[in-house]
Amino acid sequence: MRTHGWSGNPPKTDAEAYERIIDGAAACIDRVGADRLMWGTDMPFQDRFCTYRQSRDLIGRYAPLTEEERAAILGGTAARLLGL
Repeated sequence: MRTHGWSGNPPKTDAEAYERIIDGAAACIDRVGADRLMWGTDMPFQDRFCTYRQSRDLIGRYAPLTEEERAAILGGTAARLLGL
């Protein structure tokens, strides 16, 4: 049975979840580029585990991003695509 996308052993904390996915996220950045990725959320459903601000803070804490990459993924790419 799958639990919230985790096969078998769901993380016990938000921090553990981010630690588990960071290698996959880093691979996406390496292969596709931060300028072609956008961070998203399934709010309000995510709010059961952490707030929107907490999830952004966890990205900052665990994602091995430069400031430029972080800015692109957390809003710059979306702003560019939407012409904002």
